[in-house]
Amino acid sequence: MCPVRSNLVDSLEKKRVFSNMDFLILARALDGYCIRSKYKGSITNRMKTVIEKFSDITRIKKDNINVEELVDSRDYYAHFMPRERKEHILDGFDLHDLTQKVRRLVICCVLSDLGMDNTTIDSIFKNSNSKFITA
Repeated sequence: MCPVRSNLVDSLEKKRVFSNMDFLILARALDGYCIRSKYKGSITNRMKTVIEKFSDITRIKKDNINVEELVDSRDYYAHFMPRERKEHILDGFDLHDLTQKVRRLVICCVLSDLGMDNTTIDSIFKNSNSKFITA
């Protein structure tokens, strides 16, 4: 779990400019959690599984993460493939917005790994004033 937590902490570092690497760090952390948790199948199936695991958390449900955008953007920025090979690649503000959503999902993963159930995580999110959770 150490690399997942480390990537989460890296994503919280204050930066003057957003880049696709900010997204990629969190996407890697999320995929690392999925692999560590032994979620099976393709990256798309692993992402669907982790989103479903936390779907009863109000903020995650409200985020309504589009798995195709998550996976296609991750593949594109990780491998710099031609844009034509992926349909749902985000950039600019849309990628920034997705990054915020993925960060909240990674926070759920870390809190779950610490032994918290979804009800407790939901309560933490609802009572938080953190810009990383409420934004």
